[in-house]
Amino acid sequence: RLFRDVFRCVPDDTIETFDQYKKFIPGHSVPHGHAVPGRSTAETLQTLRAVRGHLVPMPLNFLRYENLGAKLGDKELLVPVEVFT
Repeated sequence: RLFRDVFRCVPDDTIETFDQYKKFIPGHSVPHGHAVPGRSTAETLQTLRAVRGHLVPMPLNFLRYENLGAKLGDKELLVPVEVFT
């Protein structure tokens, strides 16, 4: 939860649709992996001091309600399935 609040890392397990994704990321002005604007450096460091142990994200629910398959007319349908496995 701490990394989610400070960095807005993607993929995240709380993002299940593209609408949630658009609300979650702070905008295109902040590169991925950078701290979210609006927080002071001291506040960010204080939050990160609470982290203990190792961080191993395994977002199993990321975009689970979105259909990510190829649509009719997409170039991916012309490529054999074996290429993607």
